[in-house]
Amino acid sequence: MNTSSPDIGTGRPQRLARPGRCIAAALAAAVLASMVVSGCRRHDPPEVVLYTTVSAEVVEPAVEAFEDEHDAAVTVVEAMPGRYEPAEEGGDTDGDGEQQPPRADVFWADTVFEAMELAEAGRLVEHLSDGTADWPRDYRDGRREWFALAARPRVIAFAVDRVSEDDVPTTWMELSQERFAGRIAMADLDDPATAGHFGAMLAYWDRRVQRGYFQAFMMGLRDNGVILLPGGDEAAIEALIDGEADVAPVDAAAVRRAIEGGAPLAYVQPRHTVMNADEEPAAGTLEYPQAVMRMAGGEADEELARLLADFLLSEGNERSLAESPGGYRPIHPALADAFE
Repeated sequence: MNTSSPDIGTGRPQRLARPGRCIAAALAAAVLASMVVSGCRRHDPPEVVLYTTVSAEVVEPAVEAFEDEHDAAVTVVEAMPGRYEPAEEGGDTDGDGEQQPPRADVFWADTVFEAMELAEAGRLVEHLSDGTADWPRDYRDGRREWFALAARPRVIAFAVDRVSEDDVPTTWMELSQERFAGRIAMADLDDPATAGHFGAMLAYWDRRVQRGYFQAFMMGLRDNGVILLPGGDEAAIEALIDGEADVAPVDAAAVRRAIEGGAPLAYVQPRHTVMNADEEPAAGTLEYPQAVMRMAGGEADEELARLLADFLLSEGNERSLAESPGGYRPIHPALADAFE
């Protein structure tokens, strides 16, 4: 509102508006602004926080589909494998001004080994729903706190231009042979997939071959100067592409996506049998699934967290994963036979 100020051109004072009219005009403007703002304000959708160790190119389509279907907003936090903490700082600040990550409502783990660890630590809550009522007993825990989905085998990826057909390993133990010295890259033992696979090797070889066989395998890897990398299987695959290594134990889905993207790689599913031994039942490579679970201490509406967990475990999401470049094998009872 203008106050009294002379017209510089004429020197004549401007007329002041009456106070009553000013107040009425201000009130009218305020009411009009309020109507405009409230009329244009968009509905804020409910929010739920998803922690995940699954590749972003797998997670993003599923999250977008859930948001569209349920008119909800999902905050996706990339977690550090094996640590269940955000890979990057972010979130609200605490009283000291430090960034605090949002609390997880749902966790989509890239390996079932992570789910087992979280359940043992008491960090999960029971998830009961119609969608998981008939989940196969071998692919959930007894307390129904986590449910497995999207299985894939552990394989050895190799660079096709540097590993001849005759040189491709057909058993895991062959990685300990001298011909692979300086040629192996793999995710380090902080990676849940590597740790879980090696734990399975130890259990299988101790029971089916002989004690000490796994230790001999590990000593062979050490002597071959295996390159241990942070960053999971993607880092090992990058080492193959960049020529830093020729072979790498990895997740089949990860190398399939790389091949789909044009990487000059191939892979083999090696056996856990002893070298040159005849094929044995259950002696093939390890297959392991992802897992979905609801976290204790989440701050989202419980029903929204339940809806997100059910969506990730749904027939539609597992079908999408099975048909994706990763080629996951679905666990969902309605799909298991179709993708054998």
